Amino acid sequence: MTDASRTTVHRSITVPLAQGAAFALFTDGMDSWWPRDGYSIGQAPSQQSCLEAYEGGRWFERSTDGSEHVWGRVLHWQPPHRVVMSWQISPDWTADLTVATEVDIRFTDIGAGGTRVDLEHRHLDRYGDRQGDMLVALGSPDGWQAVLAAYAAKVAPIGFDRHTLVTLILRPDAPELSPAEAEALQNAHLAHTADLVAAGHILAAGPPVDPDDERLRGISLWSVDPNTARRMCDEDPAVRAGRLAAQVATWMTPSGQLRFERVRVPRSMAEVEG
Repeated sequence: MTDASRTTVHRSITVPLAQGAAFALFTDGMDSWWPRDGYSIGQAPSQQSCLEAYEGGRWFERSTDGSEHVWGRVLHWQPPHRVVMSWQISPDWTADLTVATEVDIRFTDIGAGGTRVDLEHRHLDRYGDRQGDMLVALGSPDGWQAVLAAYAAKVAPIGFDRHTLVTLILRPDAPELSPAEAEALQNAHLAHTADLVAAGHILAAGPPVDPDDERLRGISLWSVDPNTARRMCDEDPAVRAGRLAAQVATWMTPSGQLRFERVRVPRSMAEVEG
């Protein structure tokens, strides 16, 4: 009797989709989520992952050079509950019609708009003395676990990071300054900004170039809350002198979209090129 633990890989995941939508995304929508890099068998880069939605339909990829590579066939088609495909890929990750393992995916309604997706890849004993290699590869974090994670990521709620955005505007009643006074005030403003960058309060800052509104003199992104940013802006020498006014807003971006590095920032106009 064959030991199922040595011939089968099981993986499960839950997605926030109704059963029908979860089934449709996995099958009809496969090309929208199937990972490209490292999950194809063609020589050219993979361009499309396809599953023909009927029993006997092909499960295949299309490469950028136009070639098609069959992974297997649809053996059982029961929307929105279940789909079973043959897997005809060798341990060397090439098409091999002489071997046919099976990938069985079941979709179970768990209520509250959610679906549990259970994947079973069975009959790995059909690989003979390469059975162990395939068990390790398909059962590893880079195997079916990663494929299901890519599927789930397609419908995962998108989180947002909050940043404080500050724009500096030239006041309409800004005092007129001599060139020497303007340079001294600008240097004091730059030194104040550099101190805030060094303290980690400002993530990025700089002047706009050719803005539509010529009153716009500076843009900065802060790590502190809006009220703290307002207080720190009030301490800016250019704001205290009545030259600039700070406008503060919260800016939301998809989580992880922005990355910042510590770089040297000017403390005076003498350090600015151009």
